[in-house]
Amino acid sequence: MLYKYTRIDEYLKSILLDGYIFGASPHVLNDPYETKLCIKMDGVDIDGYSKYVFEESKFSKSYSPANRMMAKKQFCHLLASNPGKRLEDIEKSFNMHCSKFARIVSLSSDENNPLLWSLYADSHKGVCIEFESDVGLFSLAKPVLYTDSYPVVPVDWRLGGSISLWEKLILTKANFWAYEKESRLALMANEEGQTITDQVLLNTGGSRASRRNKPNGSEYYFGRDKIKSVVLGARVAKDNKNNVCELIEGSGIKLFQAKICRGSYELKYIEI
Repeated sequence: MLYKYTRIDEYLKSILLDGYIFGASPHVLNDPYETKLCIKMDGVDIDGYSKYVFEESKFSKSYSPANRMMAKKQFCHLLASNPGKRLEDIEKSFNMHCSKFARIVSLSSDENNPLLWSLYADSHKGVCIEFESDVGLFSLAKPVLYTDSYPVVPVDWRLGGSISLWEKLILTKANFWAYEKESRLALMANEEGQTITDQVLLNTGGSRASRRNKPNGSEYYFGRDKIKSVVLGARVAKDNKNNVCELIEGSGIKLFQAKICRGSYELKYIEI
């Protein structure tokens, strides 16, 4: 099972009523290191890489034939004469590309974490949702790798040519986030403008209509029947509690209330 700690708002309504979950663009998340990487030159064939960039890649189409050769020579010169500055520029460009096309759905394998309640569930006034993760969309979620340094990428990596590398960037975070026990759906546009998730939805009977565009991200259809339970926060307001009850009424979704334990810094969940 996987869990989503969240506040009570219109996005919660999309989850509980419509079966859609929000995938965020990296630049709106709370970690400034999202999708950061370190590009290396070691062992790279500069001539071969520049040939790919200016003759084979989609990027090359932005140059006229007359300008392509001159741009290629300048590119090789920059890489050879000032590789540090050039690699930094490539890293910045890559991060901008990720912010534009990447979509991240953040989940946790921890069903009862007071810190996650505080950070993501509106200081215990929101909810924690339990999802079935053996089948469907959530079966694609992968655990985050926590480490001390950025992922290292060779400069001649073919942009768009490796879904696994996109996932590596989206699924790598600093060690100080390890307490979250996060799993993620790593979504990225491919050459046809679909996302990885769109392809899976098509293969499982879904369609491109299974994605709804939103500011700073997109919502993805997962199916309401994948929700197993909802836990109300220990500080949930009465009106919000009633709203959640109405949203899941008759759905078969179990409802729990989080309570602060007496004598220990723990939460207990009581079915209601």
